[in-house]
Amino acid sequence: MTYYAKNKHAYMSYRDSAFSDYIYSQITAASGNLLATCSTVFEIGAGMGRFSHALVRNFRNVFLIEPVTDYAAILSEIFPGDGTKVVCSTSSEFIAATEIGRDAACVSFHILHHLSYGQRSEIYAYIKRTGAKAVFVEPNPWNPLFLLQLLVTPDMSFKEERQYLKLTKRRVFGEMAAAGLKNMRYRRICFLPPVLANTLLHTFLRRFVSLFDQLNCLLPCFGSYHIISAESY
Repeated sequence: MTYYAKNKHAYMSYRDSAFSDYIYSQITAASGNLLATCSTVFEIGAGMGRFSHALVRNFRNVFLIEPVTDYAAILSEIFPGDGTKVVCSTSSEFIAATEIGRDAACVSFHILHHLSYGQRSEIYAYIKRTGAKAVFVEPNPWNPLFLLQLLVTPDMSFKEERQYLKLTKRRVFGEMAAAGLKNMRYRRICFLPPVLANTLLHTFLRRFVSLFDQLNCLLPCFGSYHIISAESY
């Protein structure tokens, strides 16, 4: 876990909900409001909570699963509410110890490309077995700006991040289908680079951020992220 340690990856720490709310609105649109019937959500690899704010605001029960002790401590500080539980464990440990119901959803942000195929398959199988729903947000493998970010961000490593290039729509859909998941949906989101989008969301120009997302359908390289959602039945 040396790649993820205290005082590293500060860019992952967003102390308010503006960016998270924006991404959640895109998830809602892209997944056909898939999460509307869920009362419980568990986020795999919550990091420092950059995307967690909207989950805590919109769900009664939230499990923030984070294997790095330093990050889990940050999550506990940011989200002390009764309905939010920070679980310091790997996804495999959580799956082995926790049963969820059909009213639950599994979400992750920028995590699948850090997992092996076997670990991803374990998550898909868990979702299928429990009847849960799934939403995964990953870097768009066709967007060259992520490669630029790897070059200019000291805390990032191509060795640790490179698998995102393999997680295309076709690849992830195939993995999910092999696990028996159904009704997959896909959309590219966040046309503007995340840092710029987050900056604008804190200004009077915030309403224009989502307008740019209408351009994402024009070229595969448009959109910083892609959303892949699925159901188990």
